[in-house]
Amino acid sequence: FDAVLQDRDVYGDFVPRVKDVWTKACGGYFRVVAVWILAAVSFGLMVWSIKTAGVGDTYNDTRWGGMTESGRSVMVSVIIFCDLFTVMQDWDFPSFRKVTEVNGRILIAGTMLPELHCDLFTRLVRLLPACPGCFRHIRRCLPSADFFSFSITGSWVTYGPLFVVMGIDLFCMKSQVMYVPRDYGQYTRGGEGPEAFHIWTIRDQVYLAEAYSLGYLIKPEMITYAARWNMTTGASINQTSVEDFSLKAQHTGWTGGVLPYICVLPGLVMMAVFPCMVYCGNKRKSMLQALKDVAAAPKAIVNRMLLPMRVKA
Repeated sequence: FDAVLQDRDVYGDFVPRVKDVWTKACGGYFRVVAVWILAAVSFGLMVWSIKTAGVGDTYNDTRWGGMTESGRSVMVSVIIFCDLFTVMQDWDFPSFRKVTEVNGRILIAGTMLPELHCDLFTRLVRLLPACPGCFRHIRRCLPSADFFSFSITGSWVTYGPLFVVMGIDLFCMKSQVMYVPRDYGQYTRGGEGPEAFHIWTIRDQVYLAEAYSLGYLIKPEMITYAARWNMTTGASINQTSVEDFSLKAQHTGWTGGVLPYICVLPGLVMMAVFPCMVYCGNKRKSMLQALKDVAAAPKAIVNRMLLPMRVKA
């Protein structure tokens, strides 16, 4: 949003008055303050949504939840798809380097800087004492002090963390595909009825310590609905069964079939296509630059031929 309102080259005619206010109001600091306010409001809404989702016994008091493992897998897969698709829609994809900057560079959101530059390590290297004797030859083989300084443009500041988040999403997708309730101290009733596939969570730590050893299930017969409740009457078998609570989340038991891989197909396909798009994007940019150089070559030759005539005149 901030980059779009700063743009004057790609879509310069799009809401020009709004862009003037966004970039020039209060000496440009209106944009900086507005970005931080929007970020704070977004963070507050995220925290509020997490809190309202419920914790413990209040989890089922909300409208959220109720998805099966297939729905959760599809959701995570679509998130990964959208992450990569967002990167591919950037104007400067895939190199994120502007060839021409007619009206100035795009500033990083919330700052007045076009890029973040760090030369701390360069300064530290330059403060090191000179190497004595034979170590001078070794130091000559090492990179110069300027090698340790780096700059990050706005696009990489935006999409760098996105790739990290995408890695976290991949782990989440793996967990959803391979999820089995008994591995987490949970179980389902099974059978028929509206609550047949709802996940039950055991909260008795002593009972769980007996069923698991170092996080591995050693007594799977203890983590079942039949071990906690009477299958006919629904009455609790032991005193701690009443502490178990049923979640809105469901588990239908399709883990191990083909369906999990179909559910995560959008994300997997986008991950396979993304490197190809990077390669094609770089190749296309190189080809367009070569065509521009070829088109500019005759003009340069003509200017060189006319230069002596201009000098004589």
